[in-house]
Amino acid sequence: MSANPLADPQLTMARVVSAVGILAHLSLASSFLGTIALAVIGEYIWLRHKDQTWLDLAKKFNIAATIFFGVGAAFGTLVEFGLVTLWSNFIAIIGTAIALPFFLELFAFLFEVVLLPLYTFTWNKFRNPWAHWTIGLLAAFGGYYSAYNILAVMSMMSMKAARPRDSQLRRGRQKRGRRYILHSAVGEPQR
Repeated sequence: MSANPLADPQLTMARVVSAVGILAHLSLASSFLGTIALAVIGEYIWLRHKDQTWLDLAKKFNIAATIFFGVGAAFGTLVEFGLVTLWSNFIAIIGTAIALPFFLELFAFLFEVVLLPLYTFTWNKFRNPWAHWTIGLLAAFGGYYSAYNILAVMSMMSMKAARPRDSQLRRGRQKRGRRYILHSAVGEPQR
């Protein structure tokens, strides 16, 4: 192993995979938010005007939203794995500050997981079509509330007052005359 831990090819590759996972999850989650909104809006317009074109369009956007959600959830698992393994010190330092928004995001995600399949597989199954539209609206709410909580965490971490103090990042210990520094909040060793 090289003297510089940043030059470790396995660590570099793991960080690249983590970055790709974050970017893919971001784009797929954003696509889900757009397509589920278009599906719910299209179904609403169909309910108001009874134009079959809007119903067909709503169903297509619903299928696209379901695909974006499924693939995005898989990449979300990759992001979670990267946060826990590659950025564990970062999570340990700020974990208590972001625990509540992440738990709220988890419940919003569960809203999506339960309601999106109901919305997808119950077209024309209800006597009152407004009930189906309400399920879609709640699934969209889960997605948007999940995004809100993630953005709340990210914006909080961007604020200077909310960042961990320098002393929290540079905790070291003595071992055989050498000082070993723990990783910083961004996963890089301190010099």
